[in-house]
Amino acid sequence: MARFTLAWALAVLLCVSLANADWFDWTNSVHKSFKADPDDYAGGDAKEIVGLWWGRDDTYDYFRMDLGALPTLGDYADVYGIYIYSNPSDGAPVSNAYVPDDPIFAGTDQIVATYLTFGSVSSSHLQDWYDGSGPGGGPMGGWYDTNFTPIGDYFQQLTSGIGYEWRIPTSSLPLDYGFRGTTFNFGAQTSYDITDWDDTPEPSTWALLALGLPAIVWYRRRQMK
Repeated sequence: MARFTLAWALAVLLCVSLANADWFDWTNSVHKSFKADPDDYAGGDAKEIVGLWWGRDDTYDYFRMDLGALPTLGDYADVYGIYIYSNPSDGAPVSNAYVPDDPIFAGTDQIVATYLTFGSVSSSHLQDWYDGSGPGGGPMGGWYDTNFTPIGDYFQQLTSGIGYEWRIPTSSLPLDYGFRGTTFNFGAQTSYDITDWDDTPEPSTWALLALGLPAIVWYRRRQMK
């Protein structure tokens, strides 16, 4: 009986640990990038972005936002968003509740945004700017939403750090794109913190990343000959 009880307890602990694990292996995977955020907002709270990560596997693209702290009951109407740029000649003007009122965000093609109020998640979704040439619908020159439900399948709190993690089906995103992250107030559209621009690795780089550092060294030596 004692052995059965111990085995059952270990099984429960294993299930809990797996359920709470990060979706992406941010420590060991080579299919990732990281950019530390400049100390332009030094509040040390849930509005401060410490760093922004990106990763990819066979199914999803992942985004991770490290924060100064997690939101509390005192944090109201804040949005945590990833802003994607994939078409230099297109993109939305700054005219959306989920786009901060800042010219730096003009030309955004897609938004991965999560709205939190009083420390709890209210909604999480992907928005696409529709120019009539791609999939989706909606008015020409307007936004259309892909609401992620249940939210817990696409957005969760990190276990390996302080912050949040998104996973978006790779089929919903372009292969290559640039992106930045921000925290801002939903009602006032005022940014608290904005990260620098980052890019997904080029397709030609993926093969080298998959093979690891020795392949990169070999490739560079070959280029020097």
